[in-house]
Amino acid sequence: MKKKVITLDHIYKSFDLDREKRLKRLFSNYRQVKNRQITVIKDVSFDVKQGERVGLFGPNGSGKSTILRLIAKILKPDSGNLFVEGKIAPVIELGSGLHPELTGHDNIFLYASILGMSRQRIISQLNKIISFSELNEFINMPIKKYSSGMKARLAFSVAIFSDVDILLFDEVFAVGDNSFRDKSMRALNHLGRSRTIILTSHDLGLMQQVCDRILILDRGKLLNEQNEISIEFLKNMPTSSNFIAEATSNSMYPLIKTGDSITIERLDFKSIKAGDIIAFYLLNLPEIIVHRVVDTIDINGEKTCITKGDSFFGLDAWEIQSKNFLGRVTKIGEKNIC
Repeated sequence: MKKKVITLDHIYKSFDLDREKRLKRLFSNYRQVKNRQITVIKDVSFDVKQGERVGLFGPNGSGKSTILRLIAKILKPDSGNLFVEGKIAPVIELGSGLHPELTGHDNIFLYASILGMSRQRIISQLNKIISFSELNEFINMPIKKYSSGMKARLAFSVAIFSDVDILLFDEVFAVGDNSFRDKSMRALNHLGRSRTIILTSHDLGLMQQVCDRILILDRGKLLNEQNEISIEFLKNMPTSSNFIAEATSNSMYPLIKTGDSITIERLDFKSIKAGDIIAFYLLNLPEIIVHRVVDTIDINGEKTCITKGDSFFGLDAWEIQSKNFLGRVTKIGEKNIC
């Protein structure tokens, strides 16, 4: 049995909504005003074992990033017990740990030092870090001139060549191109089980590829965990959450092609209207299907969407109801469509 290296036991975390008024509260009668606070983590408990890979999934504001910051000890919980054993590399905010005025080269030494690497170790790994990041021609440029993707590449490259025990990644694969993401996935797989990994992402395909299990969060609470992604899993995700999937057919060609990355938003089926592109499934076709809504009608008192694929618009229409509905397609790759 592998030992537990991370334990969250009934963790709560709140933030003061009036932080800018703290000094005024201290030195005037303003302190009589009651603090406004929001609780972002509510009684969350889970364990992570050495070498395990865990994904945190949920809509924006569900508490994923806050949990990573608690594990990284950037934040302290208000109550509950938090145990972390081992050195941590938190790649949890683009630019965090990087100095904007320093060059990429100097930031490698800065960030690696923060992660506990000795100067001798940094020098021995320097060429590997630069080569992996693919930033050779920009390495002497100040970080403030880097794009978000370039910052993510540099931070990720330093982290995987460090001596840490735990890697924390917060949407780090959401920026940059697909080729670097694929390269990063290979690098993580090459690490084997020598590191414990916790990551957040809206890309469920990526999570399924990397993670042993996925923890589902909503409004600061841990709902459940999954060992694999299924249609039932997608159907039960919280409203307002988004997930990224891969198009599996050319039914919406040329707008959407097989292999395209599509972002699907979970929302109330009643809000769907003609012209929307929706994702759904059928019992005899247990995969995600994408069609355009051409009309909405009432069948036996239940809203029904009449849908067709753009590439075979002349064929019979499909009738989709809420029991089959997964969400509305909002993006194709990085392009917004609604």
